[in-house]
Amino acid sequence: MTLRKTSGQALQLPDIQGPVNDRAWAIEGVPADAAAVPWRRCWTLLARAVARFPDVAGKWTSEALLHDVMCGQAQLWVAWSYERRRIEGVVVTRIFDRPAMAPNDKVCECPLAAGVNMVQWGAPMFAMLKAWARAQGCDYIAGYGRRGWKRLFGFTEMGATEDGLPILIMPLCGSTCTPCGSTGSPWRH
Repeated sequence: MTLRKTSGQALQLPDIQGPVNDRAWAIEGVPADAAAVPWRRCWTLLARAVARFPDVAGKWTSEALLHDVMCGQAQLWVAWSYERRRIEGVVVTRIFDRPAMAPNDKVCECPLAAGVNMVQWGAPMFAMLKAWARAQGCDYIAGYGRRGWKRLFGFTEMGATEDGLPILIMPLCGSTCTPCGSTGSPWRH
């Protein structure tokens, strides 16, 4: 599967086997041109996540987010439960080359993640996102506001946003990393 960025550059999804598409769950990226199809269910889940953080609620609207996904500025990922026959998890990602918070790095940002039964689909979803982000050349995955991600997925807290949300990061250097040989990035461990 290929997603398109607005620059026309293709973002490749890796061919991932195992728990990402097992008998209980299908976890996959939604092609940008098909995002409107599951959007109502996705937004129902995402709206609850947005509502938890009132200082940022105005920044995330259904229309603006769907537009970003359909234009390739963001990616939509879903966890489909075969048993319940519905989408139970949604994650939105964006790729940033040299963001202000980490000017020497490429970051896969997960600004929104929501759903039910995250204990069941969260680990395979983040395993897939890590593999995909690595394939895009990212150095980190970043998320906001969910301290439980530290315990569940191995994120590290690295400060707070202007709105006071915890900034969580996960290095993607892989198992061969010998504490990264820091090259100046404040995020290098």
